[in-house]
Amino acid sequence: MPLHPPDELLTARLRLRPPTMDDAEAIYAHYATDPQVTRFVVWGPHANVGITRDFLRELLTGRDRGERWPWAIERRADGRLLGMIEVRLHGATADVGYVLERPSWGQGYATEAAHALAEWARSEPGLSRLTALCDVRNPASARVLEKAGLRCEGVRRRAMTHGGTDVLVDVLSYAWVRPLDPPGEPQLLELDHVQLAMPRGGEEQARAFWRNLLGLREVPRPAEMAGRPGLWFERGAVRVHVGVEEDFRPARKAHPALRVTGYDALLARLAAAGHASKPAETLAGARRAHVHDPFGNRVELIDAEG
Repeated sequence: MPLHPPDELLTARLRLRPPTMDDAEAIYAHYATDPQVTRFVVWGPHANVGITRDFLRELLTGRDRGERWPWAIERRADGRLLGMIEVRLHGATADVGYVLERPSWGQGYATEAAHALAEWARSEPGLSRLTALCDVRNPASARVLEKAGLRCEGVRRRAMTHGGTDVLVDVLSYAWVRPLDPPGEPQLLELDHVQLAMPRGGEEQARAFWRNLLGLREVPRPAEMAGRPGLWFERGAVRVHVGVEEDFRPARKAHPALRVTGYDALLARLAAAGHASKPAETLAGARRAHVHDPFGNRVELIDAEG
C-alpha cells in the first residue's frame, strides 16, 4: 500500500500543514527573495510573486499526484509562516528537504520540524530509508539533520546545483536506515571515527589544529563521557576523537588519512601556522602530504581533486 504522510504534524512550537495558494505572498515576502536563504538550495531568489505562485502550483500538483508531500512550517504562537519542509516518496525510501526564513535561524525551528518528520518516518513500517542532501558549506543544516537522527554517509562530489544556477557543488549525504528485523549477517559498514591521543592539558592546541586549521567542528561528547578529558571533532563523515593519554607518545607511523579539497591552500595555511608538510609518494594519481598535529601525531592529507 502506498505511504500517505499525515496532513498535519504538531510540535511544541510548530504546526506543519499543507501549503495553499494563499501562502504565496508570505513565502515571497518571508524567504523566497532572500539570497542568503536560497544559496544552499537548488532554486534561486524569486524575482516576483508570480514565480512563487507558479512554484506553489507545481508543488500542489505533485501533492495531488502523491509524488511529493510538502508542509508549510507555521509558528503556533502567532501563525507566522516560517518556511517549508517536504518529503518525496520513492517506494520504501524517501528524501527530505526544507527551507527556513532567515529571522528564524538559530532558534531550533528547523530541527523541530525535521525531527517531527523523522519521527513520522520511523513510525511507518513500510519506510526503510529517509535521506537528505546538504551543501558541504552549510554546517548549520548538517547539525539539523544529525539532531533529527540522520547520519552522514559521505560526500557526493559535484552532485547538486544551488541558488538557481548551473554550478554543481559538493554535498553531504545523510540518511536514517531502518534496522533489519531479524538482524542480518554480521558485516563491517563504515569507519565510525579515528581515535588520536594527546598529553594532558592539550585541549586548546587540539582545537587550534583540528577546528581552526582543518575546519572540523567540535561536537559535544555523550553524557557518559562527562568528566573524562578529551575532544570530539566532526564534519560530515569525518570524525576525529582526541583523548588524553597519561604516558603519551606521538603516533609517527599509524595515522589517519583525509581526502581534502583546496589541497595547496590548506597546506599553505598549515605551514603559516607552523605545521609544515612533507610531500609523500603520489598514489593512483593523487598528491599526498604528511603533517603533524601539535603533539607530533602524523596526519596524511590527500588531494581529492588531483
